[in-house]
Amino acid sequence: MKFLPTPIAAALLAAIFSHASAADVGRKVLMSESFEPRALGRLDIGDFHFVPGQLAPLHTHAAPAFGYVSKGQIVYQVAGREPQLLKEGDVFYEPVGPEIVHFDNASSTEEAIFTDLNVLRKGDPFIVFSKPLTEKIDRRTFPSELVDGRTVNHMDVIELTLDAGARLSPPASSDVVTMYVAKGTASVEVKGEAPVLYSAGQTFFAPKPAAGSAVTNGSGSERVILLAFELKNKAR
Repeated sequence: MKFLPTPIAAALLAAIFSHASAADVGRKVLMSESFEPRALGRLDIGDFHFVPGQLAPLHTHAAPAFGYVSKGQIVYQVAGREPQLLKEGDVFYEPVGPEIVHFDNASSTEEAIFTDLNVLRKGDPFIVFSKPLTEKIDRRTFPSELVDGRTVNHMDVIELTLDAGARLSPPASSDVVTMYVAKGTASVEVKGEAPVLYSAGQTFFAPKPAAGSAVTNGSGSERVILLAFELKNKAR
């Protein structure tokens, strides 16, 4: 599921990282999705690794889940809706409530990998299985972010491409921004600290606004692709 930039989306693109050269940074809106308001307690993030032919158990979500397919293809179907084929590079949204009847590896010969980000209230499970599990599910948890209970109701997923020398300053807004490295290596700089490098498949939380803080291309001449998952409380 992908969405092309629209005139309405132009303003939110500028808000993600406000100080960047247009020649160095490309921006594209992949998804803009609203959900029922919730007090944000924690962001739970992890990678699922599905072996060839693996089927996901029937399940529901107590929290909105957003994600990205980094390898292979996934057959995705929400109860009562048509199935979708998610390909490598696609983003997805799993809503609260309806049963997820398919989230399966579409290939009988190749592994599939996808990352999910769950917008949890305090005490929420990240997933609820309809029946006890009968086989192992390989999910590798990333560091989670505890949040202060602010109310959120909207997620924007933005693809950012950084050419050599690109430099992005942190957003000045109070939105919660989680970054996923889809390609290359990103360097996170915070004034007074050594830069921290994040490679493809890793996540990090956007640094707090401060002089000298930035996200830069850490891959030299190779283009870096980041996905910015931006949570906000959007007026309706």
